[in-house]
Amino acid sequence: MAYSLRALSALALSLAVVAFAGIDGQTQKIYWGDDVPPGWAGKWPTELQTVAERTQYTRTMTSESNLEFVTALRGKTENLHVVNMFTTPLRKSAPAMVMASPRVTSAQQARAAGKPVMFLFGNIHPPESEAAEALQMVARDLAAGIRANLLQNQIVIIAPIFNVDGTDTFVTQDGSLGSETPYILGVRENAAGFDLNRDSVKLQTVEANGLYRVLNDWDPILLLDGHLMSRVSHGYANTYGTTTVPAAAPGPRVYTHDTLFPAVRDKVRSEFGLARRTPRA
Repeated sequence: MAYSLRALSALALSLAVVAFAGIDGQTQKIYWGDDVPPGWAGKWPTELQTVAERTQYTRTMTSESNLEFVTALRGKTENLHVVNMFTTPLRKSAPAMVMASPRVTSAQQARAAGKPVMFLFGNIHPPESEAAEALQMVARDLAAGIRANLLQNQIVIIAPIFNVDGTDTFVTQDGSLGSETPYILGVRENAAGFDLNRDSVKLQTVEANGLYRVLNDWDPILLLDGHLMSRVSHGYANTYGTTTVPAAAPGPRVYTHDTLFPAVRDKVRSEFGLARRTPRA
């Protein structure tokens, strides 16, 4: 087995937390392979648990269960507003949770508040479902958990599912993807057969155009696009990549590569005790 859904959810959660909060914590026991510390995600009522948590990490979310989670979380806080990024070709919505204290309900209000905006999204490739589950965990920590104070200084937008139609196109794993969990998951492409991760220039899809509008309206300073790397036999528990566009501003590019992601690596080790996984046989 390669990386587990549980272990990678912990890694993605650490990534988002470091981006907001910085480094702290003490070195603890180091966990190897698919093991993670018990109770690492905290205790939550059923309606705020992810599908992975409720199924012992054998299933991942659907677009319907994501809507149920967003609705439940919105009932627990005054700091959450929901926007629909787009409506898919199969007529499904793509919600993004806008979290801020005090609450903001438009990009204009966000600019007036003068706070930096973060945009985090997952499931551009639904078989790489770890980020979607982890981003729900980040959202509940920010909206109704111990990290709610972080919303005083920034505005965080979280869209757990970007490829909605692909998420709801269910297939059963046969082990060929390098991992046995989750057993049932979506497909890489959208309903029209497009790989959305390849539509950043032509903007041929509804989904890419919707994301384009959101990014232009809200103008985030940090963008997290969650993927999974268990298809490759890496030696470490978390892998990361920053922009490779030569025209990108060198300041942010150097900061994310030399400062932010090394901090994530250290945070994963100190907070969760995860350093590297057992090499694949």
